[in-house]
Amino acid sequence: MATTDLTLSDAEAADAARSHTQSAGVRSTEPPRPLHHRPAELSAEAAARLGLARLFADLYGALQALFVQRPLAARRRRTVIQRRLLLGLELISKLEEQILFPALADAEPGWADEIDKAQREVELLRDVSTLSGRTTAGNRDASMAVLEGLAVLHLTRVDTLLKRHGADTVPWVALEIEVRGLLGRWQVEVRHDGEVEDEDRDPVGLPPQGASRSHESAA
Repeated sequence: MATTDLTLSDAEAADAARSHTQSAGVRSTEPPRPLHHRPAELSAEAAARLGLARLFADLYGALQALFVQRPLAARRRRTVIQRRLLLGLELISKLEEQILFPALADAEPGWADEIDKAQREVELLRDVSTLSGRTTAGNRDASMAVLEGLAVLHLTRVDTLLKRHGADTVPWVALEIEVRGLLGRWQVEVRHDGEVEDEDRDPVGLPPQGASRSHESAA
């Protein structure tokens, strides 16, 4: 999996990757493809769908990096990493529950069983996350290992759904904008406050505040 820092924007992550490649002196050994061998350009909707699949893979990859860092960290730092990890997992779950899964279910009723399985996995991830925060220190590492395995399995299902043939009526461009907008707000909150806003005061499942104000002014 990719291990993008969860607090980096896509542009920042891309710049970091390019800088790393250049500083390491890495050059591609693959010759440029002749024009007639290059694949046809994707439509805007297909490109947005692929972009969403990559985004979710990168987000889960960033969580995987936190899973790896946690047991290696000192006790105080380990607590910070675990809290950040659980916040990230909860936000990704909300993106799936409130935006992705409903859009797929509306477009492809025949996918109901797979979407239902993905939803149950989200609920199980949430249950194990809660358990990891309440269990004894001796059992915490075991619960986090279970959570990591579940997250990997769940990403596989989500990735399969995003790349599965069909769902052509989903407005993928609008969906990608909505997902990235909500994610962007969370990234800003993490940079400024070190956490996502308390759900009782401002649920992270709501649209970004700027978008909400735009809708109100348009009305």
